[in-house]
Order: sequence, then structure tokens, then C-alpha cells
Amino acid sequence: MRGPSLISQIERHLTKIIKNILVASFFLSSNLALAQESSTYKNWCLESGVQDGPFEVHANASGEVQMRGQCSGSQLTGSIVYYYSNGQIERQGQVRAGRPDGLWRRYYESGQLRDQGQWQSGAPDGEWKFWNSIGELVQRGTMACGQKAGKWQSLNDQGQLIYQNYPWPDGCKPAASWRRFDGSLVAMLKSDAEDENQELFTFHLAWVPDLLVISPIQTIRASLGLMALKDTDGRSFIGADFGPRYHFKVAPMAFLEFETGLQAWEDKDPFAFTGAGLGLGKAWPIHFRYRYLFASPNLHQLMIGMSLSY
Repeated sequence: MRGPSLISQIERHLTKIIKNILVASFFLSSNLALAQESSTYKNWCLESGVQDGPFEVHANASGEVQMRGQCSGSQLTGSIVYYYSNGQIERQGQVRAGRPDGLWRRYYESGQLRDQGQWQSGAPDGEWKFWNSIGELVQRGTMACGQKAGKWQSLNDQGQLIYQNYPWPDGCKPAASWRRFDGSLVAMLKSDAEDENQELFTFHLAWVPDLLVISPIQTIRASLGLMALKDTDGRSFIGADFGPRYHFKVAPMAFLEFETGLQAWEDKDPFAFTGAGLGLGKAWPIHFRYRYLFASPNLHQLMIGMSLSY
């Protein structure tokens, strides 16, 4: 059997070399980018003489738009966009009181996304992702107070996936919350409809303290809940449940939760349950949950509610 031709071997080695150069150049530019980013937001409002309203910055020679933004009280605020000379967006995001705040994205001149992440009060803070110029995700992790913190995932010069742990800056690790509650309206659905005395709807009130804060987007929480209902004969029943929840923030205003635990009612032996939920919103998010209860008969719970403190 003939081995690979000399030309194919050369092509393979050249491809590997080019990829390594792309990864190396990415890390060089991305490490400088976060250090320089906050210093580039000088007060364009004062320089352009705009106190309130939209404004543009143009290149001196060509007149091309370099930046568009909004001023309020002679300070940058709201959405801001920077442009390359070819008209492609260089970076865009939100500014509050003259400093980056919220989600920001940077792009290559080709339009390919370069990095995106959260800023808070002028410093990178939250989840960050970085891509090279050919669209490969080459680094992701958490920034805290402008520094890398916790577990980071990266591609090394050989294109291999590696993990690194960085210490949390003093005073920057997310604090656990013990004052979180949520309330839900629960629809109870039975797999076996023999028992017609079970009421369809009930309420659920849960205390949801943090057990372990892994990062700003990942938390292990406890859930201790109470429920009460009346059947068609007027009898009242009290129920309780408890178990862990894995909370994962997938976007600034959206999160997923996965849970398991035990639930008990006055007239039934304790039984296990498992479920998942989706939350939308920031301050008091609305959540939707589904639970499968390993009872007899098996039960399904559909829940809609709100986090009363977050």
C-alpha cells in the first residue's frame, strides 16, 4: 500500500503551521485587547461638543464614520459602535456613565466574531469567549474585576484543548445569596386518572439559597418548598419538597435549571422527582418548570412562577 504523497504531507504540515500561527497571534492580540479596551473610551461627547443626543466621529482624511454613539449630560451612554475603514463593525456594546457596561462584541475586519463578554463599571466581569479569524472558539472563561478568574478553557499552540485555573481577585468572587425565594402556580397532571379527587392546581413557595457559587454563571442551589391544596371533598393537604438545583446562566436575561429531590404529601409516602426549568428576566425573572414525579400513580407538574428575590 502506498503511503501519503510528498505533496499531501507538505500540505498537512503547512496547514498545521498556519493554524498554530493563527492561535498564537490570537492570544497575543486578545491579551492586549482587554488591557487596552477600557482606555479607549475617552469622552467623545466633550471632544465633539455634543451634550445630549446622537453623534458621529469621522476620519480626518476620508470622512468615513469611525464611531457612532449617544451622549447624555456630556457623557457617553447607551449603545456605541466602532467601525473599520471598510465599513465593517469593529466593536459594539453598551456604555453607562462613560464606561463600558453590559455585553460587548468585537469583530475581525472580515465580519467574523472575535470575542464577546460582559463589562461592569468599566472592567471585564462575567463570561467571556474568544474566536480566531477562521471562526474556531479558542478561549472561554470568567473575568472578575478585570482579571481572569476560575476555570478557563483554551487551545494551545498545537490545537489541543487545555484547562487553567486562575485565583479569584480579592473581593471579586460572587457571594452566595441566602435571601432568594420563588413562588409558582402548579398544574398537577396524572398519568393514571383513577383518583378524581385530586385538585388540578396548587401553589408552590420555595426558599432557594446558594450552596456553592462556582462562577458568575454557575451555581448549585438548594430548594425547600411547601405546597397546599384542597380536593373536591374539601379536604386540605400539605406537601413539601427539597433537593439541589444546578443553575446555569445562558444569557444576561436567561437561565436554565436542573433539579432532583424528594416530595411528600400527608396522604402519600415520599417519592423522588426530577425536573428542568427555564427563566427569563433579570431582576425578578419569570420561570417555567417541568417536574416528573415517581409517585403511584406517576405525576407531572407544570409550573409557572417568579423569583421573588434574585
